[in-house]
Amino acid sequence: MAEYHLLQNKEHDEEVATPSGIDTGTVNPKLWKWTTAMAGFLCGCVFTIVSLVAGHHALSNETTFAGDVSFLTPPGLISKDFTLDERFRLKPSPESDEAWRSILPDGLGVVQHPAIGPEIVSLAFVHQLHCLDIIRQDYFAAQDCTTTSETNKHVVHCLDYVRQALQCHADTNLEFRVVSGTGDAAFTGYSGHRCRDFDRVFRFAETWRVYDGKNASERIKISEEETIPGRVINYDYVSSRGDPVPQ
Repeated sequence: MAEYHLLQNKEHDEEVATPSGIDTGTVNPKLWKWTTAMAGFLCGCVFTIVSLVAGHHALSNETTFAGDVSFLTPPGLISKDFTLDERFRLKPSPESDEAWRSILPDGLGVVQHPAIGPEIVSLAFVHQLHCLDIIRQDYFAAQDCTTTSETNKHVVHCLDYVRQALQCHADTNLEFRVVSGTGDAAFTGYSGHRCRDFDRVFRFAETWRVYDGKNASERIKISEEETIPGRVINYDYVSSRGDPVPQ
């Protein structure tokens, strides 16, 4: 029976093993293999890092009310043009008061969320809007000479609180001068801005509220039938993370 033997072709083997264009007379084969292996390893590391970053970015943009409150942190993602709304410039009246109430969520921003912890907390934007409304009311009351010492005390607190809130955010939106019909140029502020998604935060505040109502002195605790399934609201729990009230 005929026997077959594998033909050995040394020149062919070396030609296949060595990439074209490489002078084997000047390149150490071991060095070439080591360099190739390191290049593959580094490419793998880069691919892994890119994949992890992309995955983290996707998760950070995926928000569910069930347990993620990452969207409560900056940055602003919404493009919005500031426009004049006369309702917020009027003296206290049913129309102007309702306009200011409409931008306050039910429960006045007091929430409890499992991702935050067991404590009941307040969303700062509601406190800031409340203070601005207090300043508005006192401004018009001063014109009518109807302010009181108690009202003034509240206003002084609100002035300082709103001042610190503005400094805290240090809004860096760029505002450009607008030329009026008379030819005067001024920074009116009525231009495009990058903003937080107010409607989204508003919905979060109402979904996870622990009270009903928009009057701080008449807040009503959420009834059992209205609580989110599985959520337990401990109205008596007070966190030690809060700062003492300034005197």
